[in-house]
Amino acid sequence: RTLVKTLLRLVQALPPSGCAASNAQMPSRVTLAVLHARALCGLGVVDEARRELEQALRQHETHGEGSKLLKLVRLMEASKQEANMLFNRGSVSKAHDKYSEALKLCEWAVSFNAQLLSNRGACHLKLGNYTAVIQDCSQALDLSPKYIKALLHRARAYLQLNSFGDAATDLERVVELDPSQAPSLSRDISQARSKADKAGQDYYALLGLGEDATESEIKKAYRKMALQHHPDKQSASGAEAEARAERHFKLLTEAYSTLSDASKRREYDNKRFSSGSGRSGPSGRPGGFDRDFTYGQRRGAAAARNPFARNESDGFGGFGSAFGSDARRRGAGGKWQG
Repeated sequence: RTLVKTLLRLVQALPPSGCAASNAQMPSRVTLAVLHARALCGLGVVDEARRELEQALRQHETHGEGSKLLKLVRLMEASKQEANMLFNRGSVSKAHDKYSEALKLCEWAVSFNAQLLSNRGACHLKLGNYTAVIQDCSQALDLSPKYIKALLHRARAYLQLNSFGDAATDLERVVELDPSQAPSLSRDISQARSKADKAGQDYYALLGLGEDATESEIKKAYRKMALQHHPDKQSASGAEAEARAERHFKLLTEAYSTLSDASKRREYDNKRFSSGSGRSGPSGRPGGFDRDFTYGQRRGAAAARNPFARNESDGFGGFGSAFGSDARRRGAGGKWQG
């Protein structure tokens, strides 16, 4: 951002068009505008980059580098807008494919690509591909570590996979980046931490089962969860995501080893009963497990259905209400990043 401000000051300091000095220095003015636009693209602000280039090229239309960059920026902006439109219309699979295409346009525009990865993660959320959400959002956070929207998407995916501790960690990071969200997220963080503590001791909750689960149900649940949380699936998502997957995979294996062995399960159930924690919830769900606090189900369901709703006071689309909050989701700089 410092580079962007410096380049902007240099552009503004050049003589105005029309004077002799301006005519002699016009290529320098356009060159600085191109550098400024590239910096804006790197920050993900492609609409501002487009306007900057269009204004500069009105005075010097034959600037080859500027014209080439303007063509790219227009394509980046149009591709993202089309993907957002497809998502809002309910064409989630087509939106996913469009985001994937847009990611191939400009490797050096890191913040723009982080936005695309996070938005593609929103598509995976709609499609129920929670492991893919974690992969995309982890890559987005590798590019833009303070990207709040990606943290919220990933936290939601962790909740759906019963990774309550990881979800709580992401929500706590959101509050750390934006303390104003503490009131709206404190309850969700507390509940996620509570679920994490219970899941650490409750093998049934860890596998998403009730205490009356049959042997085949236990095996089926373990295979599903092990596939979703296998560390190899997170190898492309960064060291942090891979380490989380390894910890969770170890717990899943421990749970299955206990519940799939009749004598170990009997001993485990007896200990749970004696401690007062052995009770099943309704419909065979783990005792005390309540998904009502998860993203978009308790409050803000309308906003959750439209993750790219425009914030009239901000320049970026955002995911709207998250984890029961009606508060606006902003990045550390106070702007939407998506």
